[in-house]
Amino acid sequence: MVNRLTSTYKGYFETEAKRNDMVSSRDVDLHYHYNRVMREGTQEAYNDLKNELEHRQYVDELFTQEYFMDVVNAPEIPQNFDCLRMMVEGVMDMCGEWSSYSLKYVRKLANVCDTKTSEEVADIYVKIGQYCGTF
Repeated sequence: MVNRLTSTYKGYFETEAKRNDMVSSRDVDLHYHYNRVMREGTQEAYNDLKNELEHRQYVDELFTQEYFMDVVNAPEIPQNFDCLRMMVEGVMDMCGEWSSYSLKYVRKLANVCDTKTSEEVADIYVKIGQYCGTF
């Protein structure tokens, strides 16, 4: 089981590790939990690493849905902050607290707010709730 976690962990950093020895702030928790498993080898450390990896997979799957596909005409700087605030709070309420890892996807919410109609935004909001089991 530890071998599978190690393989998944290393998969996140395969290309990154070749470039430098720095750790992205988005990956600090993953590194911490992995090193705990390697250092302590306890069931608690293993469960924490497993939970971190499952959280990442859950968030990655949510934000790779077709309604979050990158939009070429999205402004570089978010414009609709009321919508963005509502979406960020909605995701938190429906899917759980934002983590340092999941924060990387806020840009996708901004793109939705800046490129979709209010009806499309409402539809995406409902789809997020369905994905997260709220609706």
